[in-house]
Amino acid sequence: MLCFGTFSLLVQSTQYSLIISYGASGDGTTLHTAAIRPAIDEPTQSGDGRVVVPMGRFLTGSIVLKNNVHFFLQDSAALLGSPNPRD
Repeated sequence: MLCFGTFSLLVQSTQYSLIISYGASGDGTTLHTAAIRPAIDEPTQSGDGRVVVPMGRFLTGSIVLKNNVHFFLQDSAALLGSPNPRD
């Protein structure tokens, strides 16, 4: 909590989940659904967070975005949907 005279401001720390921390690499050909899903699930458990996709091309199957989790793509980042319906 930050205090300014008689005013106070509660500062919450937001959790960041970088998908490469879960094993994703931006090569554009490897399927990374298994790395992206836990990157989304972890901040969901804390109630607030951000999933960050860094520069690169990340191939994924279906993913489910959840409440109170913000999904950010950095500059030159691409999230590619797999053409395989089984993914």
